Amino acid sequence: MPSTSFIRPVLLAAALATVGLLARASEPASHEVTIPTQPGQTVVVEWTGSIAPGASGAATNSCSGLPQLEDSHTVNLAVPEGAYAAVNVSAAFHIEWDTAGSDLVLTVLKDGATVASSDGGSPEENVIASNPSAGAFEALVCPFAATAPTTYRGKLTLTASSASSGAAPLAGTGNASGLPPRFQTYAPDTAKLGFGMFGGEATMDVNTQTGSLFYIGFLETMRLKLDDSTSPAQQTWELKNGTLNSKFTSDPILVADRDTGRVFAQQLIVGEGNSLSEFTDDDGETWTPGGGGGIRSGADHQSLGVGPYPADSLIPHPLYPNAVYYCSQDIALVFCSRSDDGGVSFAPGVPIYTLADCQGLHGHVKIAPDGTVYVPVSGCPSGLIDAANSQPAVVVSEDAGLTWTVRAVTSAALGSGGHGSDPSVGLAADNTLYLSYVSAIDNRIHMAVSKDRGLTWTEDVDLGSLAGITAAQFPAVVAGDGDRAAVTFFGTTFNGEGVDTAPNFNGVWHLYVATTYDGGKTYHVTNVTPGDPIQRGGICGDGFCRNLLDFYDMVIDPEGRLLISYEDGCVGGCPQGSPGTFSDQAVIARQSGGRRLLAAFDPVEPTRPGAPRVQGYRTANFAYIEWPQPDNGASPITAYTVHRGTSAASLAPLAVVGLKQGYVDTAVQAGQTYFYRVTATNARGESLPGNILELAVGTNAPTPGDACTLPGLKVAVDRTLEPEAQPATRDLAEVYIAEPEDMPGMIVFTLKTSVPLPPDLTQAVYHVYFDLPNGGKRYQLEMSGAGAEYGRLEQSPETGEHNTYVKEGDLDAASAFADGEVRMVLPKEAIGLRNTDVLQAVYADSWPSLVSSNITVDEAGYVDYKIVGNDFCKNGGVIAPPVIGGGGGSTVGGVTRDAGRFGGALPLLSVLLLLGLAGLRRRR
Repeated sequence: MPSTSFIRPVLLAAALATVGLLARASEPASHEVTIPTQPGQTVVVEWTGSIAPGASGAATNSCSGLPQLEDSHTVNLAVPEGAYAAVNVSAAFHIEWDTAGSDLVLTVLKDGATVASSDGGSPEENVIASNPSAGAFEALVCPFAATAPTTYRGKLTLTASSASSGAAPLAGTGNASGLPPRFQTYAPDTAKLGFGMFGGEATMDVNTQTGSLFYIGFLETMRLKLDDSTSPAQQTWELKNGTLNSKFTSDPILVADRDTGRVFAQQLIVGEGNSLSEFTDDDGETWTPGGGGGIRSGADHQSLGVGPYPADSLIPHPLYPNAVYYCSQDIALVFCSRSDDGGVSFAPGVPIYTLADCQGLHGHVKIAPDGTVYVPVSGCPSGLIDAANSQPAVVVSEDAGLTWTVRAVTSAALGSGGHGSDPSVGLAADNTLYLSYVSAIDNRIHMAVSKDRGLTWTEDVDLGSLAGITAAQFPAVVAGDGDRAAVTFFGTTFNGEGVDTAPNFNGVWHLYVATTYDGGKTYHVTNVTPGDPIQRGGICGDGFCRNLLDFYDMVIDPEGRLLISYEDGCVGGCPQGSPGTFSDQAVIARQSGGRRLLAAFDPVEPTRPGAPRVQGYRTANFAYIEWPQPDNGASPITAYTVHRGTSAASLAPLAVVGLKQGYVDTAVQAGQTYFYRVTATNARGESLPGNILELAVGTNAPTPGDACTLPGLKVAVDRTLEPEAQPATRDLAEVYIAEPEDMPGMIVFTLKTSVPLPPDLTQAVYHVYFDLPNGGKRYQLEMSGAGAEYGRLEQSPETGEHNTYVKEGDLDAASAFADGEVRMVLPKEAIGLRNTDVLQAVYADSWPSLVSSNITVDEAGYVDYKIVGNDFCKNGGVIAPPVIGGGGGSTVGGVTRDAGRFGGALPLLSVLLLLGLAGLRRRR
């Protein structure tokens, strides 16, 4: 039996403090602990603490910077020299409480730097670290909301396992040694660009000739260029739609040829059993129509792959060096076809399996360096035939797609096949095959390895058990060197009752990556989005919560960095606990540190932090700058230094701001232009300087005063005349919010369409929605030819959807104008709005009057709007300097953007940086 060293302090009742006092300490206040050094040994320490009633909102999903509300416990951790050569240790911080209605947040610091935060469990929170280094760990607890004095119980569990224990389940974040990968995320500025809200079923790839990243989601093909002179990199997004790949279709697919740089984009033609294909040889500037996929190309889940022919192949292909494969389902058969001319045309499809052989849907086709072609399938035999013996499988062709063989993953448990998520394969440079699947038995995610093209399988690892992940969806696998591979997936650690695919699921989901550097024996499991869930509620197969659809994607760049294209289904106030938005905004996560999948490009770490990327604005009275957290170089950042000068050549240190990620400079002269830059420091030294930001009076200056006159502050823009928004009278172009000085007590929402409107609004119904954080209420304003009204959207206990409309009254005024404007006027007192309240996740949509299809709804929005008051302009409209919190800053009023892109809450850069987004789902 494993030995256990259990340290239990005397549990004393902690005195309740009142809000406003400095941080309290737990009982006891600290522990001195040495990690366990023998495999199987566990060390546990416990404490209690108390939280006074109140609400912080924990706006950053973190307790850092809230000393008046925090309760703190310190663990001084000792790590004997060389200990991690023999054992791996997971450090699991846990809090739980019994007070009904209270919601607490747990943040763990290491030597003053944030390790991770947890805000999403109730009545418990968990933060887990792997192989913690020696030093002072501080467990901070604060209220998201506490309705009564709340006593909590805290615990740290340190569990040791053998460093060579293979796939033994652990409670920590994996059983691998060394440094895990680190990530930064990038998303298009949709207010400025007018694209990127709907990133459904994202796939991506890299043009190896230019370094450009391509992302396709639903009807948009986007190109991202990154400049690594700062961290995160400076980003440039562009819409690069072709003529065909932006039409009214579904199941978008994008893949690039790593040898030639040709990028292929494709859309399925619903109901026609074929696809629209295009390719570009000039980095997306122009597109050439290609073959759709061959005869009998299928009806669903089409996929593209490109790679070499088998070495012994005699197939002539003088027009293009590599083979392009297209695979898709028909109703009872699955077909693959091949192009020998670079995607210009495809041969007729070849059946690769039937519905009697395997489950109908398959994953994405991949081609190994030796020319073997693989199509992963969720279950063989089909669950319709023999569910008890079904296993995940690969369908394999060793002769360039002429013949195919089904090969089951024999290491998987019988009955584990048939999960709703497609499996995925990754092919290493030495042709090692890695396959990830979600087990239909328990929803846990696995990775298995084959060295002989799927004939036999080893190292079938339950990745979920390594990190406490109870359910997973949508694995995507990539491999590099023979012993290096990774799988990304959406996962939840929720342990309560409920079905994870049901709308009323109470858990939250995050983006995870599991990486192996020893051929699948051990793994790091990394939460890429620890402070910003990708979904609140179920990830569903149908209905309104099917926003994340069926898959997303991961690839590596030429230097072995992991790149993930995914959708964010939790924006606006959702990360802070408001109801799930069920959005699907386009995001790319890119590896910023840690070992890569190509060992030749592994960075030497720890090292200095990356150079911070600075942005900001300037008024006559102050300058405000902010920066996302740069990569820390595998050593916690200890401070940031702000540099200022009157020219780019005269920068000198101005202030050391600790771990704050914003600075307000009030020592400015109105007529002087200033230049700013920031450096970061860790134990390895000071970073290189980041970009230089030039700020003259008025540069990027917020203009909340625009909300004082109609139509108001522009809060969202939308691409005009998208296919889903026809006819044009339904096409939302812009959304505005106003609190006019001459309309005291009123808030006005104005929706502009692309063309003039008919006076009776017979062709559409228009809505505005928003959440109020106090109580989590969701409101709907509606205007149609039948009238204008407002009410609440209450959550259905059966479905979890906020779809039960309860009318509360008629709007004070509403009108449609011939110039294409729809205006709705709401009395603030009708719903109890106060100055400084925030309307979270504001968005608007338009529906056809008689049709409710989810692909004919046009949307724009997902912004947070801070009420400034109708007398704001009357009082001078002076913008006050923002207040900088512990981990960042705060808003100055007006519209805030989703801060989750930076991996931590950041203040408003400018109310001109608006979140204008367009999507395609029915909300009501």
